[in-house]
Amino acid sequence: MLRFDSSESLAHPGLPPRYRKVVTETLTNLIDTCQRYNGGYDPAEDGYVLLLEPDDTEETTREALGHTLTDAPFEFVSLEDGCFVTAILYDNEFGIAILIPEPWAAPALRRTLTAHLHEEAANE
Repeated sequence: MLRFDSSESLAHPGLPPRYRKVVTETLTNLIDTCQRYNGGYDPAEDGYVLLLEPDDTEETTREALGHTLTDAPFEFVSLEDGCFVTAILYDNEFGIAILIPEPWAAPALRRTLTAHLHEEAANE
């Protein structure tokens, strides 16, 4: 998993160019929202963005998030530029945005994320 919590972190050499746009937009939205409503952004207080990598397992995601991705309490799920974009809120102040490249999602996780997409579309 790659963690992004500042504009400097976007220079991470492991960030695949294909996903740079969605990572940058997600982090920028998080920072802008925190600055607008909290007066500033602090990753330790507000959260950050994680990009899943192909070798991440249910165990590594449980360690990082406190949940496996198939059991996570997602706030929303969208599909942007070939990436599932979702978030888990841990309280009203702290959340983690999770970006899961569609080709890297295991079949069970892909089914879970797709089900969330369909639920949200039905609720609109």
